[in-house]
Amino acid sequence: MTQQNAVTVFSNGIADFRRIVNLTHDNLTKVDIPVQQNHIADVLSSLTVQGSGVKIANPARYRPANEKEGAFELDPKNVLTSMIQTLSGARVKLRSSVGVAETKTGILVGMHLEDVLPLIKDQSSCRVSCVVVLTSNGLEKIRIDNLLSLEFLEDAVRAEVDKALQRNFQKIKPNSTFVTLELTTKEESAQAAVCYSIPAAAWKISYRLRDGDKGFDFQGFAVVDNNTDEDWNDVIISVVTGEPITFSTDLADAKIPRRQHVNIVKDAAIGAVEIESVYSKKIRSMTRGAAEGSMMACAAGTTVMGFDDSQDEYAQINKVDVQEVDDFAIFTSKDTLSIPSKRSALIPMFQHTTKSAKSVLHFKESNNPERAFRAIKFKNDVGHSLGRGPCTVYQNGVNAGQCVFPGAKPDEECLLPHYLETGVRFKVTFKQDFQEISIKVQDGAVTHITKATNVSTYKITNNVNDDFELFLDHELRLLPSNGKDVKVAVQSDSTEIKHNELKNGRRVIAKIAGYKTVVIEVLESRIDSQTLSLKNGNFHPLLNIDANIIENNESLKKCLALSVKKDNIEKDRHTIENKIRTLGSRRIHLREDMKAFPKENQQESSKALSDVALEIKKLEDIELPELELKFKSASEELQKALKSASAEWNK
Repeated sequence: MTQQNAVTVFSNGIADFRRIVNLTHDNLTKVDIPVQQNHIADVLSSLTVQGSGVKIANPARYRPANEKEGAFELDPKNVLTSMIQTLSGARVKLRSSVGVAETKTGILVGMHLEDVLPLIKDQSSCRVSCVVVLTSNGLEKIRIDNLLSLEFLEDAVRAEVDKALQRNFQKIKPNSTFVTLELTTKEESAQAAVCYSIPAAAWKISYRLRDGDKGFDFQGFAVVDNNTDEDWNDVIISVVTGEPITFSTDLADAKIPRRQHVNIVKDAAIGAVEIESVYSKKIRSMTRGAAEGSMMACAAGTTVMGFDDSQDEYAQINKVDVQEVDDFAIFTSKDTLSIPSKRSALIPMFQHTTKSAKSVLHFKESNNPERAFRAIKFKNDVGHSLGRGPCTVYQNGVNAGQCVFPGAKPDEECLLPHYLETGVRFKVTFKQDFQEISIKVQDGAVTHITKATNVSTYKITNNVNDDFELFLDHELRLLPSNGKDVKVAVQSDSTEIKHNELKNGRRVIAKIAGYKTVVIEVLESRIDSQTLSLKNGNFHPLLNIDANIIENNESLKKCLALSVKKDNIEKDRHTIENKIRTLGSRRIHLREDMKAFPKENQQESSKALSDVALEIKKLEDIELPELELKFKSASEELQKALKSASAEWNK
């Protein structure tokens, strides 16, 4: 079976190529793959050759991605000077035009400027550049204007000159190169499929949604950009939704790896080992009613990758096939297409008439606090997955706005808002409240139960004589806390409603009649629980409890009295500690005063210093230890009382 050239473009910026090469018996066929220099590694990591009786005569050859690197820079505006000055030390052969043409061989030394006397009297002298060469006769010079040829004799130098020329040429067509391989066959004739992948511009999808007598006509178009270095002539083009993993490598770089220093004694043990994951390639065909293995999706009323022939209002286009591989949807043209290099194309993908789509209103306060958007309620009954992309909506033959189609699996629903509806006004108010509903003291802990509520009121005024189905997305104002969910109730006395759960809210669906006002309330509630420990004699969490609760409970009254006793002891202890610090400061000042007075005048200061020392000793050795013992005893007594205390209050 005759194969065809094919290009498959992925939405993540990778393109797969299949090039068909015709071979004949024992003839060597050269295959050149044009590619950008920095994409060679992608070709090397994906290149395969398939075909019965096909033989790779010579493996793929290429210039390494860093092959043109070099220190020599050739100035195209001053060629000889830049070359002679930069390549000093190279072996050269020069031919001059002085008299009989002569040839000199030696080592290039460099350039030299010398003054030349004028040929005409009264004219000033001029400076002439000369090439200086070290020959067997010593240093010799040849004027630049007499130089006929300059040849470099060493292969390494000629290679550097070639690299410099290629780098200059790349300024015209940057990074362009080829991966080349040679194929042959022993058969009379054979076909080889050369397959490879390179980075390419990601394809985009664009939709059109038009209302009609039989429903909404839904069209999809693929925007494909050929930004590669080769023309796509007469190829089968496929576009694929999905995100296969891809990354760049250094396969095309010629380099010597930096060697690791190895310690005989290891610094660390072996760490975690990462293993590459794989995915299933089982193909789920979307074929319905197609013959001979065609993967054309022919759902009722659907013409995939082409318009319905019976609809005269649409231009006829070539049909395409569709299939799904796991989460990938693959659209493939049946006929060959051509997209030249550095050009783009808009390729029709499908046309489908859906009767499930309808126009609705969509309101979300964060989008617009006063207005709703006209939207299309859309259900994907096309028969295959749809990707994310812009969508233009037409109503009554007029552009009614644009939206971003979010992407949808088969039978999945979505809303497509496309313009602001000014005939319906929304007013949103809310009221929040937090109430304590229960307190419980038990087992040395106090638990507070509180109820948080929020009531959001949506007043919707329809100022036009049109009936609407409203999709109101309410965002929760009470967020889940400490694992506690928010309960939501929706009510309205003016219209029938139903609601569905969203990730962070509710979607309320209601009917809004013309020239009517509707009020919808969304009630949120959350029960919060906070438990505070009373261990270590900590009575302070109980101070937030209503005084009447403590007054009517003997165990709590006892805990309160013990807590006051403990706090008073702690205050006395702090008082003594402050007094000790004050006396310590006074002792320092007295010592400094004694140093300033003569010895015969130090008696009074010495007595005062002695009194201070005795008072500090009394406080530190007697009073403070006594208070610490009292504080410890009071804390133990309070802790015991708190552990046995029990109380419960409910609102």
